[in-house]
Amino acid sequence: MGSNIESPVTSFRKNLGLTRAELARRSGICYVTLSNLENGYVVGMSKSVQKRLSSVGAPDDLAERYRQWRVSIGKQPDLEE
Repeated sequence: MGSNIESPVTSFRKNLGLTRAELARRSGICYVTLSNLENGYVVGMSKSVQKRLSSVGAPDDLAERYRQWRVSIGKQPDLEE
């Protein structure tokens, strides 16, 4: 069963009006990596991915929002409590 809460990466991409393929191409991120991020399969967002997404306008706190989203959907324990 999947989550109904959209990934902040997906929200960012949709706000740009881009498909995954378009965002992957513009940012230089592998399509599979982007898909895995949007589906919550990546535990944490690497600095490299953060930098590439920032180059196309992602907010500075996207990695933290991604971490919080994973906690909210039960895919990652909140270790900061």
